[in-house]
Amino acid sequence: QTGGLEHAEDYYAWIHQFRTKVVNERPGYREEAVRLMISGERPVVKLVRNPYDRAVSSYLHTLRGADGRRENDWARKLIASARMYRGLNPEPGDALSFRDFLVYLSHRRCDIALVNTHVAYQFLRAESGKVTRLLKLERLLDDIRALEADYGLPQAPASLFESHHHRRRIAAARQELA
Repeated sequence: QTGGLEHAEDYYAWIHQFRTKVVNERPGYREEAVRLMISGERPVVKLVRNPYDRAVSSYLHTLRGADGRRENDWARKLIASARMYRGLNPEPGDALSFRDFLVYLSHRRCDIALVNTHVAYQFLRAESGKVTRLLKLERLLDDIRALEADYGLPQAPASLFESHHHRRRIAAARQELA
């Protein structure tokens, strides 16, 4: 909607890099975002995911992130802490069940300050009463089209909402659990 898609795609193949390294780091961005959210000048739209699908995905994402091949060690730390919380050996090698993972996150309250954003609560207390509209990942294109119609926005290309990196992982996870 801002006309910057081509620039974002040229910046780096992984679109999240543009968001974290360019958009979020722009001087005054965070302050302006908070001001707009508090003032109500602009509608606040939030993308959410089915909590059950998200729990399974978060567990699998954490396990993949702890495999030692990634530079971020948040997943290894989370798994070690969860193992210790359950009275298990924190060293890699001991399995962490899905149940133990959820019990630990419940204990940590999934606070975004304490766990990675992939496993933190989707709801933040600071957002209470501020979010104008929820878009559901499971029906994202339909929700985006309704949002565009309601606000008179041009239609974004449908391909923009096809997250192939997530779709493959979700399908694989569902097969593993079946």
